[in-house]
Amino acid sequence: MDSGFLPKAPGEILKGQGDRYCRGGPLIYTITTAADMLDVSAVTLKIWEGTGVIPKAERDCNGRRVYSDDDMVKLKQIAAERKEARGRSREL
Repeated sequence: MDSGFLPKAPGEILKGQGDRYCRGGPLIYTITTAADMLDVSAVTLKIWEGTGVIPKAERDCNGRRVYSDDDMVKLKQIAAERKEARGRSREL
């Protein structure tokens, strides 16, 4: 069994596509891929999760954080807001 499977229902199998997993619907991204897409580090995503900035991520069968397309939309918005806030604080 591929270590990246994220079964949603008993017997459901996901097809791996590099570090993305597809169940015929939204793609699933690893924390590394999500962090790269957001231009933040994986550690930053873990800190945001731990401090409640973002909701807890789903986990694959090995306990690794994974993010859906819907999660990525929300994470992109949060990352942009935080980047903008950092820019404003540097102007002061």
